Amino acid sequence: MMHDNAASYSPPPRLGQILAGLVELIWKIEHAFERARLRNRPVDSTRLRIFGVLTLFAFGFAFLAFRAGAAALVHPQEGGLAGVIEPALQRADLVDRNGSPVALDVPHYGVYIDSREIWDVKEARRGLLEALPGLARDRLDQVLTSGKRELLLNGLDEEARDRVHDLGLPGVGFEEEPRRSYPLGADAAHLVGFADPQGKGLAGAEKAFDTPVRDAASGGGAMTLSMDLRVQGALVSELRNALSVYGPRAAVGLVTNVNTGEVLALASLPDFDPNRVADADPAALTNHAGSSVYEVGSTFKTFTFAMALDSHTASMASYYDATHPLNLGGRIIHDHDPKNRPLSFEEIYLYSSNIGASRIALQAGSDRMKSYLKNFGLFEPAKIELAESARPLAPRDWTDNVLASVSFGQNISVTPLALAQAYGAVANGGQLIPLTIRKRTPGDAVETHRVISPETSQAMLALLRKMS
Repeated sequence: MMHDNAASYSPPPRLGQILAGLVELIWKIEHAFERARLRNRPVDSTRLRIFGVLTLFAFGFAFLAFRAGAAALVHPQEGGLAGVIEPALQRADLVDRNGSPVALDVPHYGVYIDSREIWDVKEARRGLLEALPGLARDRLDQVLTSGKRELLLNGLDEEARDRVHDLGLPGVGFEEEPRRSYPLGADAAHLVGFADPQGKGLAGAEKAFDTPVRDAASGGGAMTLSMDLRVQGALVSELRNALSVYGPRAAVGLVTNVNTGEVLALASLPDFDPNRVADADPAALTNHAGSSVYEVGSTFKTFTFAMALDSHTASMASYYDATHPLNLGGRIIHDHDPKNRPLSFEEIYLYSSNIGASRIALQAGSDRMKSYLKNFGLFEPAKIELAESARPLAPRDWTDNVLASVSFGQNISVTPLALAQAYGAVANGGQLIPLTIRKRTPGDAVETHRVISPETSQAMLALLRKMS
């Protein structure tokens, strides 16, 4: 239990003995002076008075020295900031794959006041309010009357620190504290993330690598992310443009290296400035790339077609009836741009036919479809260091109606991260590679598994190129 220093501090027993001895000595000197005066010896009287004054000064200085030592050694432990604020943890720099900083510690300062050393409370109050215009008056009054050393305010930059220092107030001191700075501002907010004032990572890469980033700080090292600032800037620019043109509530973009799983850029709009998280709209803090799931629509057809080719339930020479809508138990499946004729496997993909995709999936069967989607990682959160990687919403009962819906990206919801990871397997020769926001080196061991054959991957790449 903590107590106010001024109330709880009492002088050690030896100090009381010293004071009693000092009083006794003074009385002895005075009695000696009286005896000298009665004996009519003025020289002895003067000497005794001088000796008495010197003795008083000597004991006075000794007493002040004792109190100063007690204040320095005892008060900080009794009246420190235990239970009030934790010291900030240092963090290593985060840099992009080319070494450019995206997060770093910069010096800030906490201002501390020991109210026991304040001579003029009113003058101190006036000066501090002028030097720190945004300072809360109630907090200042509390610190100035606390009777102990307390933190008044943290996060001061050098200019604010100098203004307070120039006041020359006794009892006012400073302690340097690291504070995180994000040079890119909002442009990489959801990928880089942010840390709290005590140096604990709370989101993005800052949270994902919280422990290794703090460990690396002791050795003066840096942690290299997979992102590329140039790619990140281009992605954010395109997303902002799309947001202004089409007016959606949110937008997400990802750029990955399909051969390594490295995330070169990630953006989620609306975004926020990690340098001023407290001012951010709570809705903007959501990383929609990992925390939100969507029915991704026709982009899902790629997995349906890859499954059919790889399992040999269809081929590039296959044709399917798209002369009329498909009726499944009372549900009618239409095409957005109907051709009203049989379509080849390739035409179904290029025209994005829902009817054709449904027939391909029904021909393969739900068990085969589920097996491939599982291998593509679409029934689990995306494998990535980010804590913001949500589970998908997949159907439980795989009726023909559900299977047909899943074939063209309905009735199943996944994150953009999971979608990007699965597309990587389609494009890289058929291997599912976990995503990463950390730069990989050639010697890194990465656990992968084959989803489709290299031949199926090549066939799907050819179809994707024809779509562009």
